Amino acid sequence: MGDERRWAARYQFLEQLWRGRNRIVCDRELEGVLHAGIEGPLAVLLAELIPGDGGDASAWVALHNDRRAASFARAHSGTVFIGLDDAVELASEEDWKVALLNLDDTDPGSIEALLEILGERAEDDPTRSVILTRSCGHDEDETYEQLAGLVEELFGDGRIYGLTRPGMVAFYDFGPILELGDGDGDGDGDGGSGGEADPEVGIEVDNTLGTPTPRFEAFIAVIGGSSPGEGVTFVELPSATPDGPREIAGPGSARAETEEIAALRAQLAEAQRRTDMHAIERQAQLEQLEQAEDRIASLGDALREANQSRTDADKVGALDKVGALIGALAGGPAPELGELVGGDGPRLDEALAREQSLRWELERVRGELEHVRARPVELLEAEVASLRAQLERAELELEDHDEQIERLEQLHAEGAEGELGGGAELGPGSLYGPGEPLGQPDSDGPTPAQAREWMQAKAKLEHLLRKLERGGRLSALALHRELSSLRRSL
Repeated sequence: MGDERRWAARYQFLEQLWRGRNRIVCDRELEGVLHAGIEGPLAVLLAELIPGDGGDASAWVALHNDRRAASFARAHSGTVFIGLDDAVELASEEDWKVALLNLDDTDPGSIEALLEILGERAEDDPTRSVILTRSCGHDEDETYEQLAGLVEELFGDGRIYGLTRPGMVAFYDFGPILELGDGDGDGDGDGGSGGEADPEVGIEVDNTLGTPTPRFEAFIAVIGGSSPGEGVTFVELPSATPDGPREIAGPGSARAETEEIAALRAQLAEAQRRTDMHAIERQAQLEQLEQAEDRIASLGDALREANQSRTDADKVGALDKVGALIGALAGGPAPELGELVGGDGPRLDEALAREQSLRWELERVRGELEHVRARPVELLEAEVASLRAQLERAELELEDHDEQIERLEQLHAEGAEGELGGGAELGPGSLYGPGEPLGQPDSDGPTPAQAREWMQAKAKLEHLLRKLERGGRLSALALHRELSSLRRSL
């Protein structure tokens, strides 16, 4: 029995609780059956549970995927299909009598509020019934405890049934071959046509060869005053093998036929398993396709809104970015918007021309730099020698100037002593040294400021010479810069 037949067994077992009563159904497994479609006796059961026009009672189905509501409503017009988010409001307002919920593959947070409302209304009206189904995991005891704890917390008490599928065969009693007539006692029978069948057929169950501890696939909790049955209930399902004429095999082929049937059954079971897996995979792909279509539609709407919401401010922002880029390339501030926009649109030809001119200027400066770096070392050494000679002349002049300053200071001191002691007066020739003509002061001597500059130039030149003598690395550009500075100071 695959999953497809398991849901049929559940709802057939619970038939007396939901038939003819207003019901709420929330079952993801049943959604898959509605979406895939079904035929045969199971389709009749599904149509009675989820009715079309003229159903026996009102029916509401809470869907986990509410996008399917429209397609389901066309095939089952007598049922109201809603989303799971709206089920709480429906359960609190509508006059339902039974609620059937499958807790498999359901987020507890999304259904917790619905369970609380169902528990409150079931407590107010004892005629209402709530049915919860949960499939067993690896640990049956843990699943049972979880379901029992949920029932005790929200509903107080209930009855739990376990669903299992034992391997069984059935033997039907057709009665005696020869039956007595109607009271004549002559022993002439009419081939079994004279007797009447017993209206009550006894059912015996022999579980001697069965498993002592059955393995359960799901647990069903029933809350309310009504119960579907007591003890053990067997539900017969439609045969999985197709109906049709069977071939009669000879006695010699009994063993081969048995082996062939066993192989066919194994293949059939494997095919059913693969079919179930493909159905689940197909369902998942359909859901992904629907989500992708919704995503595409939302992206299309967002794109249209974005295109419609573009204003002149966006264009101004784009022009500001262009201006910033031009300013960065030009090495200066970004141009104003008025420089870029004129009339009805932006003018970029001037900015591009300016960028090209700056590129040419950069290439020219790079060429001059390479030219300076490529100057011969001999020219630089000649400049150093010339500057050294100028420095020596400046030193000689500075020494003469220092001697003159000393003589002037000495004469000034002697004049001061003469005034105090009545000594000799300073004459015009006292300010000049011996052999110097009167009235011709040394106007060619350097000033004190020039002397200090010469001393600084001398120190800088000596520093460069020491660096070159020690083998220090000095680029031609740096040497040229230092020599130019010395030339200006001298």
